Amino acid sequence: MKKKPADIARVVLPIPVDEPFSYLIPEELAEWVQPGAQVIVPVGERYSGGIVLRREAYPAAAEFELKAIHDVVSPEPYVGEDLLALLEWIASYYICNLGEA
Repeated sequence: MKKKPADIARVVLPIPVDEPFSYLIPEELAEWVQPGAQVIVPVGERYSGGIVLRREAYPAAAEFELKAIHDVVSPEPYVGEDLLALLEWIASYYICNLGEA
């Protein structure tokens, strides 16, 4: 039986890009990777801290291999869902990216 692909997390990083990055959620971290969680993710040859914006199902037609989340900083969400919604509104209203908001 084929194993179901892991879910992915859309992660906002403190860098000036228009869209959040997508990362695989490892099984051992799945219960802690929730919207608002602070995570450590690979970015190029280094690691960076980021905030999980949302979880999504793994795309059926993925065009490339995703990297996995390295670690979760705390089991409690770092940012509440209401603040995440505010950040999305700020980014839209002020025409900036989420990392800058």
